[in-house]
Amino acid sequence: MYKSLKLYLIVSFFLLGGCYGENSSPKLSSNCPSITHENGETAICQTPKQVVALSPYVLDLLLSLNIQPDGFSSANIFRGRIFDNPTSQIPYIGKYLTSQLINTGDRHNPSLETLILLKPDVIIGEYWQGNDKYSLLSQIAPTILVNEEKGGWRRDLMTVAKIFNQETKAQEVIKVRDNNILSAREQLSSIVTTHPRILLLSTGSIVDGFYDYGTQPTIYSHIIEGIGFEIVNLKESNHNINEKISLEAIPNIDTDIIIVIAWDREDKTNLDRWKIRQREWANNPILSNLEVFKQGKVYFLDAHLTMVRGALAEDIILLEMISLLEKNK
Repeated sequence: MYKSLKLYLIVSFFLLGGCYGENSSPKLSSNCPSITHENGETAICQTPKQVVALSPYVLDLLLSLNIQPDGFSSANIFRGRIFDNPTSQIPYIGKYLTSQLINTGDRHNPSLETLILLKPDVIIGEYWQGNDKYSLLSQIAPTILVNEEKGGWRRDLMTVAKIFNQETKAQEVIKVRDNNILSAREQLSSIVTTHPRILLLSTGSIVDGFYDYGTQPTIYSHIIEGIGFEIVNLKESNHNINEKISLEAIPNIDTDIIIVIAWDREDKTNLDRWKIRQREWANNPILSNLEVFKQGKVYFLDAHLTMVRGALAEDIILLEMISLLEKNK
């Protein structure tokens, strides 16, 4: 109860102007450039030094620009005050950090108390995080929200780059990734010719069924289509995409390759448990008898990358896809 009261007093004092006074308002200033983002426009009067990333996706965007944030909200429960071993504590992209980040709480519930004490110059999050918190976050610091669903990470990278006057760097990052996909297209052209159709699924438990992950644009669909493959459209296969696809329905879907974005329904904190889906598939009499599986054309990828899904994640996904697809040419 004491901690709850303490947090209430700190937040109340801040919102009344006790921490930063009238200058905490997110209103635009005629003397400051503004950044257009998902919640409107936010004034950034000088290049931020203290930066908070409210999700792994935002962290990927920042690290892609060689910007080291000071605070971070993880996708997985982390109890420590700081990420003192980021390489192991922050999957896939922690190795790019050169400092120890302050833990600003779970991405679904960032700690307002920690944010206030950290005194960031800017807070960068995702659009869904602003549904009920944008006003509070904006009173702590100028807050920029990005939305990968509207144009992918390339669009969001340019938004973040404008905050730090790094547009040229962002364009270079994008150009490198575009060239990587073109190179992969050439490298995998023979596979695309003989096995052009890919069914993209997601599951946390094979017995519970699958989600159609190819319906909406994602980092995976961007890479797959950029390489030259065609994603199987279940809308045209008389499947109700609003419901899970049962494992019994998979044999009726015509495809050359299946990619499964795997996770674990029971334990989302153990990042290795997605590999269980691969064993489940191999041990299931329906799925293991699929011709596409017998040909070695069913591949599994870690769904945690869907939370990262920026330029650095694209590097990982693309290299993994090339490695998997070339195993069974």
